[in-house]
Amino acid sequence: MTYWLAVATSENCAALARLGHPFYALQTAPSVAAGDRCILYRSGESRGFIGEFEFLAAPISESIRLTDVRPFAFRLPWKSVALREEAPIGIVPLVKDLRFIKNKNNYGMTLRTPFRSIDKVDFEHLSRLLRNSK
Repeated sequence: MTYWLAVATSENCAALARLGHPFYALQTAPSVAAGDRCILYRSGESRGFIGEFEFLAAPISESIRLTDVRPFAFRLPWKSVALREEAPIGIVPLVKDLRFIKNKNNYGMTLRTPFRSIDKVDFEHLSRLLRNSK
């Protein structure tokens, strides 16, 4: 199993929410497999970690337009495991503990990558927060 971090704009997150979060969309196809898990971080307005998802299949080549901006080339089917859209978990208190953030003073640069693998320790830490925080 591979663990992933997806970063999406607030506009794209809102569009996915209107659809019921059936998939994530990307320009390039990552090596995602059914059963892989993912944490979703919403950037921009109301930023923070908002959900945990399980991928249902490998990426599907299909043009997807979520907003008026350019379409995405791949759809990654997933299902929600834990969702906190109204109460995102902020990143600032977590920076010191998250291993995928190498530069603790400039953590925002890490969140400019829309999709990356993360280790199991970071994933489980974020998963616990998403499932247990109120």
